[in-house]
Amino acid sequence: MADEPLAGINRHEARAFAAWVSSQGKPYEGAVVQHEYQWEIAVRTKVLRDFGRSWEWCKNDFHGYPEFQPFPDESVSSSAFTPDMGVLRGGSLHTQRVLRRSSFRQSAPPDQRFQLSGLRLVFPALHRWT
Repeated sequence: MADEPLAGINRHEARAFAAWVSSQGKPYEGAVVQHEYQWEIAVRTKVLRDFGRSWEWCKNDFHGYPEFQPFPDESVSSSAFTPDMGVLRGGSLHTQRVLRRSSFRQSAPPDQRFQLSGLRLVFPALHRWT
């Protein structure tokens, strides 16, 4: 089961889990919940290919991008640009195919649990100077 996505959690629990993982010492120190920019870059550069099994919480709040264009429906894609909404990226098996793409963003209250919402941790780059 270690290869299965962690799902059914809210953003607060995702952050708490990341803090716990980070506290476990090397090599897990510095683990954090991803920022949505990290997620999107990883998908667009094909570093991340395994997404779409569960929505992934991001650490940042939901806000409009510069030159934002609503898709597919303005009432769904832009009505929640408030600092009290969290960001979910990636989609799930039950998400419409047209929405499972690198640029689609979903908003949700950070204290809301969803059956198909989980997280992806980001770790600091390992460097070897010697």
